[in-house]
Amino acid sequence: MKGGVISSMELIQEDLMLRINLSTNSDGTLDINLPRDSIDSLSASGQDIDFIVLMYEGNSEELIQKDYKVIDSNGEFRAINIPIKNGDTRIDVIGTHVVPEFGTIAMIVLAVAIVSIIAVSAKSRLSIMPRI
Repeated sequence: MKGGVISSMELIQEDLMLRINLSTNSDGTLDINLPRDSIDSLSASGQDIDFIVLMYEGNSEELIQKDYKVIDSNGEFRAINIPIKNGDTRIDVIGTHVVPEFGTIAMIVLAVAIVSIIAVSAKSRLSIMPRI
């Protein structure tokens, strides 16, 4: 990134987007490689379509759609260049699908495991402290 610093990035599955929070000190650009297995924008026939890039300027909640340039594209990632102005605070890159690091199924498996452990320990009266 030229012209600022990225403070955080987050994949938001519900909104099919990558949220990038940033702090800018001048006009510049952001070059980003978007892994296709994490976020992509495809048509129903599997062809690449444009991402939607929304910019938040300053402290306002006003969204402005930004144009971007495709730098490179292959089977693993799409590289894009987004122009940035001084005062921009957040960029949302919206695609057609997003795969979060920890999905819903992982959370369900974790919840079932915890409930099972609690049920088994309560039923068998297992205790951590040894009986004397």
